[in-house]
Amino acid sequence: MVSVMRKEKELSNAILFGAGASFGCNNTNVPPLGDDLFKALQNFNPPGWGTLSKDIEKEFLGDFEKGMTKLAEINSHSMPILQRAMAAFFFNYQPTMNNLYHVLAKRINEHDWRGQLVTLNYERLL
Repeated sequence: MVSVMRKEKELSNAILFGAGASFGCNNTNVPPLGDDLFKALQNFNPPGWGTLSKDIEKEFLGDFEKGMTKLAEINSHSMPILQRAMAAFFFNYQPTMNNLYHVLAKRINEHDWRGQLVTLNYERLL
């Protein structure tokens, strides 16, 4: 948890979730990570993710985040199309009632917490 400054100059708490933070927070139907995520995107979207060059594919298979950076550098116009496909892919994953995000949201609501939630995740679970 980190503190952030609001416009009113008061401090507020924030919870920052890093990429992959939701992995394992659900017992079933967990979004893939890393190499498995890239391969799943290729299978899900052959006309987009499946047509990336072997050089880009190597970047993604070595480190998904580096692959995204490299793709943005050499083929930025493809990013919106691929990100829409990625959003459609992640739309298949739904948090369950025992999902840790659901538990966190319930506790936040019960305690009337007024902090900020920030995520670096690609999926929409948060």
